[in-house]
Amino acid sequence: MTIITNPIHANSLVFNQKGILILGESSSGKSDLTLRLIHAGAMLICDDYSHLTYEDNHLIAHSVKNIAGKLEIRGVGIITLAYVERHPIHFAVELTQNYQRYPDESFFHYENYKVPKFMLNPFEISVIDKIKVISNNL
Repeated sequence: MTIITNPIHANSLVFNQKGILILGESSSGKSDLTLRLIHAGAMLICDDYSHLTYEDNHLIAHSVKNIAGKLEIRGVGIITLAYVERHPIHFAVELTQNYQRYPDESFFHYENYKVPKFMLNPFEISVIDKIKVISNNL
């Protein structure tokens, strides 16, 4: 098992039984998208930062203890939610306003392990549906 001692700047959650990393710059919409995915049935692993391990050929996201179960909602504050302590990651979503119509295959890399990465606009009305399609087809 390999542990990143400093967590990576990414949200992690479980949606349709698939682990997802949500990557993006500060204020790019990670927590906003996470909130909408939770409303659509996802379970939070961690908001804002996630620890990663590599175990038995799986990339695993772990909640960060001091923020486990906490989700920041701009304009509302920090709320406490049920959460999953750890779960394998199946794909990553990198948030952007500009993406290709027919993208090339892309991956999020961690050491010798990689998972598919998809570039999505977090504020498009169809983003939840796009993530459902991705999770159902992996």
